Amino acid sequence: MQSERDSVDVFFGDGKGGFSRAPESPITAGPSREFFTRALHLLDANGDRRLDIVTANGRENSFGVLFGDGRGRFSPGPIVRREAGPRSRYTFAFADVTGDGHVDAVVAAREDDAGQPGRIVVLRGNGRGEFQEAGPSFEVAPIPHDITLARRGIQL
Repeated sequence: MQSERDSVDVFFGDGKGGFSRAPESPITAGPSREFFTRALHLLDANGDRRLDIVTANGRENSFGVLFGDGRGRFSPGPIVRREAGPRSRYTFAFADVTGDGHVDAVVAAREDDAGQPGRIVVLRGNGRGEFQEAGPSFEVAPIPHDITLARRGIQL
């Protein structure tokens, strides 16, 4: 999924294969226009049992949260930023990796320069849609761009 804008379109299904645009769609993914949406995740970031939207861009160092109300409306949540290198690429994944019942973010980052090691860090979710660093980051060995992972859709 790629978009050249910083917003998300939401469509309601009619149960018969048709869709109509939600009244407030498109929804701005963040208060600034500094990144274009490149990844979209549906998860419960704030623990209210309603789906929220998280948008991210692999060339920027941030992801934005949109809180869902369970009726197709979304409101802006926090923007989480990481340190950025001049040629960094980021991948974000979300799951409860700390076992506390809240969704956490796992961030993988690497520089575009060949042979540079990557880093992985866990950002602990607090159940309110906010994420804080949970511990030290881990350095991972450099991964060549042309290996099998790329053919399977896995990017660092």
